[in-house]
Amino acid sequence: MKYILLVVLVLVVIALPACSSPGELDTSLTGPPNALEQATAEVSDEQTATGPAVDLSPTATVGPVTNADWQPVTGQLGDLPMVYVPAGCFTMGSSEEQIASAMQACPALYSGAPFACDASAYQAEGPQHEVCPDAFWIGQTEVTNRQYAACVEAGACAPPIDRTYFDDPAYADHPVIQIPWPDAMGYADWVGGSLPTEAQWEYAARGLDGWVYPWGDTFEKDRLNYCDVNCDVYFWVDSTYDDGYALTAPVGSYPGGASWVGALDMSGNAWEWVSSVFREYPYDAADGREDPGASGDHILRGGAFDISYLDARAAFRYRLAPGDICRGYGFRVAADAEAVTAP
Repeated sequence: MKYILLVVLVLVVIALPACSSPGELDTSLTGPPNALEQATAEVSDEQTATGPAVDLSPTATVGPVTNADWQPVTGQLGDLPMVYVPAGCFTMGSSEEQIASAMQACPALYSGAPFACDASAYQAEGPQHEVCPDAFWIGQTEVTNRQYAACVEAGACAPPIDRTYFDDPAYADHPVIQIPWPDAMGYADWVGGSLPTEAQWEYAARGLDGWVYPWGDTFEKDRLNYCDVNCDVYFWVDSTYDDGYALTAPVGSYPGGASWVGALDMSGNAWEWVSSVFREYPYDAADGREDPGASGDHILRGGAFDISYLDARAAFRYRLAPGDICRGYGFRVAADAEAVTAP
């Protein structure tokens, strides 16, 4: 338990290392173009239904009781593969015990960094509380450079602030990065969806069982793209593991990291903007946090390729100004239950 409780610890400083000059990065590490097809097949093999079939209609009132009761269901929103998230209730945020343990351990864990730990940042994850989202769809993966390029070519989206990887065909199936929140919102609207709310994102990642990570309660390094031996963030490199990438990986490269609904890369690879403005918990969708015109910091979730294993926990809330951009900032799209038809 203590190992799991420390997961919140190095998050305050991600923005500094994540914004290194693109010229410092290794652009030679790319992956197979069919990673998503392979991942989808493997997710289907691994996540077999153990309960009865579930009604996908928007008016369905009976859903799964545990994560294991759910068989992932895929659909399509334009060019985006989507997975269905059934209605249900989950425990959002971190417990008092988890927050207290993080705050106590934080100073020692930051001892090798050139800045002090801000332990108060972990308090934003409490109090823990129940949230019951309606059914919706969420992107099976983060939006890729190829998918985002279609919006740019149509004149509906602005290109990334830094186009180094966006314009490189080798990165076509990697998540688009260097995207500020307004542009992520614009793309989602262009494809007929939205950004997921903070509650939707966490529910799709953790599920009814409230897993610590998308795949379960224990960190497993082969299930995500994080700061391994290739990483340029010196004080939290895991030199014992090589995930194959110094930067982003092609979406779907880690099928073992799929969440209970079959969403891929919800830990690591790229930070993901959600629609929500930062507000304290308990989460209340009616308090203005879901107002697109609301002022204040916005939320990113999930971590990126240059985070440590401690930062990959699904409950962490990373807050930034909506106009901020960085080499690790991307997004995925959500849609109403009625917007996507399952095959």
